[in-house]
Amino acid sequence: MSKDIFKILTHRSKILHQAATETLSFPLSLRNEDLIYKTIDTLRYNEGVYAKRGLAISANQIGSLKRFFVVCDLDVNPLGRRVNVICNPEILELDNEVEEMFEGCLSIPKYQCLISRPKRCIVQYQDLNGKTEKKEVNDFLARVFLHEMDHLNGVIMLDKQLKTVENPLYPPYLEKLREKRAANKKQKILQQATQ
Repeated sequence: MSKDIFKILTHRSKILHQAATETLSFPLSLRNEDLIYKTIDTLRYNEGVYAKRGLAISANQIGSLKRFFVVCDLDVNPLGRRVNVICNPEILELDNEVEEMFEGCLSIPKYQCLISRPKRCIVQYQDLNGKTEKKEVNDFLARVFLHEMDHLNGVIMLDKQLKTVENPLYPPYLEKLREKRAANKKQKILQQATQ
């Protein structure tokens, strides 16, 4: 893919353990607009993200301490490419009813963690145009939102895990990666032989 995208940082990166404290002001500067659009492209086009079925990515995961994340629009299609931009998010209310579920993370691709989270929350944020939105999010979308909020607060899923297992999507991803690297290496050798 020829798109200009970010490398997704792993859980060993210090920035993933720092709170993103830089709020975005509107109208967005060209620099912040470019940062957001490149983050959207990273979620849409990063081969590793797609292979591991990434649904969202926070600013920390691409090396920024700005308070935003991008998330696939789950109302359209769970693995769709339409993306919502969530700027300066706040949690206004958390439900008392919680649910345990395994979660994955693009910064920790090898594992899934069992995490207990509220089933519902009320959130407030600004969209890409600076319009303030207040909404109730439920079930899986609440989980995704809270996972990304954790990232913005410098918390990763390993910090909250009740149990950790190997991600079943990870071995097939690694195998595809090995195959692609072998094919690329073979192609380079053939090119050099014909020169």
